[in-house]
Amino acid sequence: MTLNKFFIISVIYLQAIMHGFSPKIIAAQVFVESSFNPAAVNGRSVGLMQVNLSVWKKELNIDESRMTEPFYNLNMGLKILRIYLNKTGNIWDALFMYNNGYKHKNYKYVPKIKRTMIKLYGGTLWD
Repeated sequence: MTLNKFFIISVIYLQAIMHGFSPKIIAAQVFVESSFNPAAVNGRSVGLMQVNLSVWKKELNIDESRMTEPFYNLNMGLKILRIYLNKTGNIWDALFMYNNGYKHKNYKYVPKIKRTMIKLYGGTLWD
């Protein structure tokens, strides 16, 4: 079964609002992570938000069999992002941590999300 992008975007917006995040930022993050593909897999990272099961499965009691379900994957990914936001106090720093954790330093990730926001929504980040 193929899920259409309208459904995926709707789920992203709903989950973002439920978790207290900007839907535009989360939609851009999901596009960067998985190109809106709920079945995306990269190593142990799965789904729309590419949740790293090696890191988060035990801590969040993740049901691995549900990670390709859009609602479930977004719920888990946004819980992780909230953990990082609570630690950093800044959405951009939280996004950096989401991608890098404490071990890596991929400084291209956050600018890529910002560029994607402009591509998806037009204008500038300050519109």
